Amino acid sequence: MTTHSSVTAEDFAWLKEVDYLGLTYGMTLVQGITPAEALRRLGAETVRTVTGLGGVGEACYEAYDRQQMAYGVRSVDDWVLIFEPAGTLANDGRLISLSEGTTVVSQLKYMNGSFFFSWWENSKERVEIHVDATTEESGLPDDVIEAMRAVGIPLTEEEEDAVFDGFDWDSSDDYYTRASFALAERITGLSLSLDIIEGDYLYGAVPR
Repeated sequence: MTTHSSVTAEDFAWLKEVDYLGLTYGMTLVQGITPAEALRRLGAETVRTVTGLGGVGEACYEAYDRQQMAYGVRSVDDWVLIFEPAGTLANDGRLISLSEGTTVVSQLKYMNGSFFFSWWENSKERVEIHVDATTEESGLPDDVIEAMRAVGIPLTEEEEDAVFDGFDWDSSDDYYTRASFALAERITGLSLSLDIIEGDYLYGAVPR
């Protein structure tokens, strides 16, 4: 794996202040396709344009009330960013079609504060990581282990003690949000700034 960035979890401390990244969320990056194509691959119909994660969140929760799955999608350089307030894509078979002929890097945060991170190439999963205080390196490629350690994801008890020495455990899930964003940037090379994630999105929905 070519490392495209030197960011670490600490570079994303600003995420704690971002709405809709609290209890649960999903963020997926897809290379080389348009937002409309991303929605098509997900089977979703474009509804309208919304602004920021707050706009995506409000629209999606309205869709959930109508028994629909919903996504906010926007173009960022050569990538498409897909945001879900209640994320499922990272651990979902729809990544098979979404990643056809391209690269997908996806993450989701569960209600219990743990994370799931996956990396797909041309409809095949390359990496699946459960990112939390019990993350283990067994079975992961060496380059991915190196990137995880570089962004600050602890993989041993000793590393965990070093990372969280004096850390407020009530905020530990915020740390893994930062680490997951940093790992995504290292893999994709896409700089994930506040301006990028708070832009305008195409909002699309599909029946459950």
